[in-house]
Amino acid sequence: MKKILKWGILGFGKASSQFIDSFGTSEDQKIEILSSISKTKNFHNKKNLINNISNSYIDVIKSKEVDIIFIGLPNNLHYEYSKLALLNGKHILVEKPACIDEKQFKDLLEISQKKNLKVFEGIYFRSHPNILEIIEILKKNNFKNLIKIISEFGNDALGGKKIFGIRLKKPKENNRLFAPKLFGGAVWDTGCYPVTFANIFFKKFNSKYLNHRDIIDKKNLIGSTGVDMESELFLRHNNVEIKLKTSLINNLKNSIEMEFQEGQVEISNLLNLGNQITIKLNIKNKFLEYKLNSDLNIIKSFKNKIFQSLNNNEECFNYPLVNNFETSENIKILNKWSNLNA
Repeated sequence: MKKILKWGILGFGKASSQFIDSFGTSEDQKIEILSSISKTKNFHNKKNLINNISNSYIDVIKSKEVDIIFIGLPNNLHYEYSKLALLNGKHILVEKPACIDEKQFKDLLEISQKKNLKVFEGIYFRSHPNILEIIEILKKNNFKNLIKIISEFGNDALGGKKIFGIRLKKPKENNRLFAPKLFGGAVWDTGCYPVTFANIFFKKFNSKYLNHRDIIDKKNLIGSTGVDMESELFLRHNNVEIKLKTSLINNLKNSIEMEFQEGQVEISNLLNLGNQITIKLNIKNKFLEYKLNSDLNIIKSFKNKIFQSLNNNEECFNYPLVNNFETSENIKILNKWSNLNA
């Protein structure tokens, strides 16, 4: 059993910065080395958490001190550097989405299996105890037979004022969110959230994950740079209907609504699990409301689950970690949702 898990980090964008902030100075995990090719001047307030800093990704990948690498790079680079990390004997945690093509992810899994390494996808909110508390509330109130899910997550990342409902600001391709070559767009940036949240409850009440073959329709609003600015996806599995929505131009409800034979459920503020979550139940016109709070650092909790999984040499990850089958299927869904020609 490892006493200390040593991390390497590739990239220093928002995702990597949040990841670094989840570390303390006296825990059983530490950052051995971080590499960024463009933002080394911004490390000054985090140096106490990082042993070494480099401007070469290869230094991290080749380091003999590193056990696992966090891939915090733009979407188009996930596969390339994940593969290099695995080939050099490192476990990997990849910022969502793990890959933009299921063939890429399959290749990573084949390499990891040959080298007895693990591939994790960073969807941290799953590790929050409030998720399990929500499920317990639904069970306690005898919700069993799911009919419909509406899950939407997104925010106005473009910004700018609107005049008579018309936004003057235009997206620019030098912003990764709006760059086709970097696999920007609403689906690849935040589409994983409605998919994953829907999957949590769909799996709980149907014992299956959502499947790309369940897709029956989609809508994509395409911006001037050629990426989707807002998108909807419609699925049907047996008698259950699922509607997903994500956006880069509107502040959506960031909620999930479910209809059961036993009543209706609305859960709000799900992307802010550390703040107050409100759960509203309508059971045959009997209205109940629950509020949940927690100050748990969900990235730290997720890292601890990874450490535990590696020490136990788990073949298949248990919830809250995202198992490789679910990641693979989610990639297929996102790929079909984002594909403007499909």
